[in-house]
Amino acid sequence: MKERLRQFMQGRYGADQLSRFGSILGLIIILAGLFTKVKMILYIGWAIYIYFGIYRVFSKNITKRYNENIKYMDSTKPLRDFFGKIKGRFKGMKDYKYLKCPNCKKEMKIPKVKGKVKITCPHCKNKFIKKL
Repeated sequence: MKERLRQFMQGRYGADQLSRFGSILGLIIILAGLFTKVKMILYIGWAIYIYFGIYRVFSKNITKRYNENIKYMDSTKPLRDFFGKIKGRFKGMKDYKYLKCPNCKKEMKIPKVKGKVKITCPHCKNKFIKKL
């Protein structure tokens, strides 16, 4: 069975970030259509789900699907970078303090310690003292 599925998917594009996003978006819109009882919303949700969840995954036009995914990834890069930065900060909150250099305004990560600390900016080499 596993081999038959592998043979069927050979030469097809498969799932990527855009198809996952579109499938989830389609399912959310379908649920919204079911709860609001508005048929048009339901039809739009099904159309989105079929295109992203089925058509793109089983498509044999690999270069076109790849280029669509690249455009999607490029357009969502600032948003993904922003949330990645927030995620990194939450992970390091216990051990690090984040502050900006008073000279160049670049952000840096300093290990948490008690008292006054002499800090050298890695970008502009400005030295300043900060109480942490």
